[in-house]
Amino acid sequence: MKVKDVMNAAVFTCQGSAKISEAAQIMWEKNCGIVPVVSADHRLDGVITDRDACMASWTQGLPLHEIPVAVAMCKEPVLCHVDDTVERVHSLMKSRKVHRVVVTEKASGKVVGLVSLADLARHAILPKLSHGGNARRDVAETLAELEGSLGPRAGF
Repeated sequence: MKVKDVMNAAVFTCQGSAKISEAAQIMWEKNCGIVPVVSADHRLDGVITDRDACMASWTQGLPLHEIPVAVAMCKEPVLCHVDDTVERVHSLMKSRKVHRVVVTEKASGKVVGLVSLADLARHAILPKLSHGGNARRDVAETLAELEGSLGPRAGF
């Protein structure tokens, strides 16, 4: 199965010159925790997460509307291409310890979607994926690897 079969193509982006408050508004209105940061020609420059926004405000002592996205974004995001396999995405998530991967077109480098662990889990329970027998196990192993990387949580 390919990434294009499981990814979410409804991706909302911003530019590095935008203020973090604009990225936070996208996250709030679109119910997502990550916004790809793109250049004027829609090529991937980085990503900003809800955690990045919070930490930028806290460490700088400034409100989000005063901080450019470029200051807080991750400049080396995890990405894959639309024709990559779902197994490759699992491998990327495990090795880089992330829940979401940006999807780009291979030739142009333009952002075309996102694939999350939740997307993989949703598709793993569908009968069309079960015929291979590994989809559910792959999601479980990826989740276990990610959760194991978080360390002990007080009170949980």
